[in-house]
Amino acid sequence: MKTLSVAIAIVALTASLAPSHASAQTPESAAVVLRFRQLGDTVPLARGHVDFGVQFAGGQPESSARNITRFGARVGVADRVDLGAWGGYSSVMNDGMAGVDVKVALVRQSASMPISISVRPSFSTTLGASDRWAANTGVDLSISRAYGRFAPYAGVAATSSLVTEHLLNLDPERDTTGHTLSFAGLNYTWRSLVAAVEVEKGTKVSYAFRLGTRF
Repeated sequence: MKTLSVAIAIVALTASLAPSHASAQTPESAAVVLRFRQLGDTVPLARGHVDFGVQFAGGQPESSARNITRFGARVGVADRVDLGAWGGYSSVMNDGMAGVDVKVALVRQSASMPISISVRPSFSTTLGASDRWAANTGVDLSISRAYGRFAPYAGVAATSSLVTEHLLNLDPERDTTGHTLSFAGLNYTWRSLVAAVEVEKGTKVSYAFRLGTRF
């Protein structure tokens, strides 16, 4: 019941916050809007455990990639592997957005190892009636160290973005870009509540906040 109450509170909080619009009309803005952020510590969920939450992400005020609210979930599928997915919607683009990732633990924090290290490939795309289609792929490498309920983390990532006319067009125009970026954040866990804040530096500085529940 406590977990259900937390989930209901998260949904209510999301409904009370009116998100700004997002745009992915260029590869650079697609990289910010569609990137599947880590927004949590490096350690994957234990097998059979589930994490559900909402994410609020945005960039600089002058950026074409403005705030958008996303719903995300993760599930542990093995001792060192979990799967994640997210979804959101942009009323300006008349497009839905969705993504998936896989987090794989390379090293786990223990008495003999002070940090955890993981690798995380991801893919995100627009879904909808817009005449433009955008996608983003990326691979993160991150480290974290837990101090009780707090777990600061940092990492680097390589991403590639594509914006093109709708896939049904016979001769679509395509714009692509690729770049590297760095990010750092702090994850906090208390009982079934999980919160994280993250700052990312690529071609632009962007930020994100996440509130969720884990069971």
